[in-house]
Amino acid sequence: MSQLLGIFQTVGYLALAILLLMLMITIHEFGHFIFAKLFGVYCFEFSIGFGKKIIRRKKKYSETFFCIGVVPLGGYVAMYGEDDDESEKRKEKAKAKAESLNEKETLKNLNSA
Repeated sequence: MSQLLGIFQTVGYLALAILLLMLMITIHEFGHFIFAKLFGVYCFEFSIGFGKKIIRRKKKYSETFFCIGVVPLGGYVAMYGEDDDESEKRKEKAKAKAESLNEKETLKNLNSA
């Protein structure tokens, strides 16, 4: 009986360690995401974990996919201009979004002058 309790305790500690690791990774990657947004960088994807995506969601008016991967040992924020092999479609979409934001900002500056 005590061996069984020892096994459950070990499994519990491992699960707790994985959850804490995921929390630290999420906070770290969220820092990258926030600063990218503050500096106006287009973010394609915010992901915790690697491999096949368990969850992949995008809000209606958001440009970023929020994902959770199968292997919870890392994470990443995919930003525009970060990878030389980005697909042309993603580049075009990011460029159009950046141009439309610049036009809106210019109009806002003209209205406030």
